[in-house]
Amino acid sequence: MVTTDGPPRRLTLIRHGETADNRAGRFLGRRDPSLTPEGLAAAEALAGRFDLGADVVVVSSPARRALETAVAIGAATPIVDEGWRELDFGAWEGLTPEEAARRDPEVFAAFDRGDLDGFPEGETVGAVRDRTLDALARNDAERMLVVTHATVVRVVVTALLGLPVSTYRA
Repeated sequence: MVTTDGPPRRLTLIRHGETADNRAGRFLGRRDPSLTPEGLAAAEALAGRFDLGADVVVVSSPARRALETAVAIGAATPIVDEGWRELDFGAWEGLTPEEAARRDPEVFAAFDRGDLDGFPEGETVGAVRDRTLDALARNDAERMLVVTHATVVRVVVTALLGLPVSTYRA
């Protein structure tokens, strides 16, 4: 549960740089590719844009692409937290949306309408919300920068705004 008790906090969420799977439009959750040269360059371009002073806690998903991004922006030793890992897309991992639609047409149609809370053999969006909010609560720093994943960013922002988890793609 998100509360407003205590001092104000500043949370910065950064999505990792591009991978070849991202470029191809594939569902990329638990796979662990490195950044493309363009993804690394984009991450390096962020260096200096964030105050990474001693009072800022930098946290990263354990995924290679997130850790490479964190280091590229200047975080020498980010805290690695499993709670910030990308959603597990299960049977759709590594597929493009077109491939997932061919494999599971009815399930994909529900996903496309926003009526799907989970993925075949994978994780629910509600579970992502719960584990990321737990990860946020585990660290009570006043200033926190998290390098994570697109779905995680959407889910966390939705939760912090008090919106239903089903609206995370809106």
